[in-house]
Amino acid sequence: MVQVLSANRTGEGFSVPVFSLRDVPRFEWRGMMLDVSRHFFTMAEVKRMVDAMSLFKLNRLHLHLTDGPGWRLEIKKYPLLTSMSAWRVPLADGEWNWQEVKLAIQEHDPEATYGGFYTQEQMREIIAYARSRQVTVVPEIDLPGHSYAAMHAYGDLICDGVNFPVEGKKGRDAVCMGRPETLRFVKDVVDELKAVFPPGSPIHLGHDEVSAEAWKKCRYCQNRLKSLREKDLKALSRDFLQQIADYVRKGGYDAIVWDEAGELEADKHIFVMAWRGNGFAAAAARKGHPVILAPCSHFYFDYYQSAASTEPKAVGGLIPLKQVYGYELPELSPEEAARVRGLQANIWTEYLYNMGLVEYMAWPRALALSERAWSDCDPRDYKSFRSRAFRALKILEKLAVKYRPMGEED
Repeated sequence: MVQVLSANRTGEGFSVPVFSLRDVPRFEWRGMMLDVSRHFFTMAEVKRMVDAMSLFKLNRLHLHLTDGPGWRLEIKKYPLLTSMSAWRVPLADGEWNWQEVKLAIQEHDPEATYGGFYTQEQMREIIAYARSRQVTVVPEIDLPGHSYAAMHAYGDLICDGVNFPVEGKKGRDAVCMGRPETLRFVKDVVDELKAVFPPGSPIHLGHDEVSAEAWKKCRYCQNRLKSLREKDLKALSRDFLQQIADYVRKGGYDAIVWDEAGELEADKHIFVMAWRGNGFAAAAARKGHPVILAPCSHFYFDYYQSAASTEPKAVGGLIPLKQVYGYELPELSPEEAARVRGLQANIWTEYLYNMGLVEYMAWPRALALSERAWSDCDPRDYKSFRSRAFRALKILEKLAVKYRPMGEED
């Protein structure tokens, strides 16, 4: 409905034309990912993002809750995850805009420690709020790589022989695949996720950019590899993923992984979120996996929106609005195409340390994502989309969303 609203010329209120409508979504999954690990966002800010998403039929909010920089969800059995690992300790001046963040925080509270986490009750409130707006919240616990925060809190997750924390900071941040404590830890975390997130919710298990370097010399990992009668270290990842995915699915939950895990030959019921491009998405679909398309070539909204020097600092890359709208699905057979569940944009927050910056990077690009995910419209008809986007931005303006204005170059 919101897409047909027109702002009145007086500037107050909106008009709705007389019309009849029959409409169904192109894809069931129309998502946005918010990285709350690198920079933490409050409940109110997350709800604000839900409000904007729901206006434009975006119905999955994927929260990247854990990574090296911070663990953001209370796990009652492992309290150190939040008492120790939810608070930023700067590794070096300037890292991820640390200087700008520090100055912004200290302006209000010179003694403030930067970070935070959601209690389980707070997360239940976010889930209920999102559900009332037809948005499903998808939690991600990123394992076995990107696990510095977990390893910082619980040393039993660290491989034998790793000089932690020094080596953990250099990329050797994958949890040990051989210690029994690791599997117990992950299953305990999944149990608490299930106590917070309702049945039917997907649970994202990460599994991207995993360095197996530490596993080569770890006696626990090598013993586990021998027990599997395998020589390739990928077998450790595959075995770990399969056990956790099986555990997640008990009780009616779907397991999701990034596309690197789609190459491990685990069972085809695991959802694959393809970030590295259409080729990886197509490969996963051909193996039988349900696929969510989130290519960094089109849907990484932490990339620059233009080459102008006035753009805020971003992680790199360039994805203008027209490029988002022009996204084309991979070439698939009808059977394979039926496995594509939807589209998702990802907002990593290395340099996005407040919600205003997140909104600037998200909108209007999220409008293009929304339209491409909802309808099978002609991606070349960009001029028509622009006219609709201008009207939609007026609505966001009324909500005080800090979107990036569209210019002639867009």
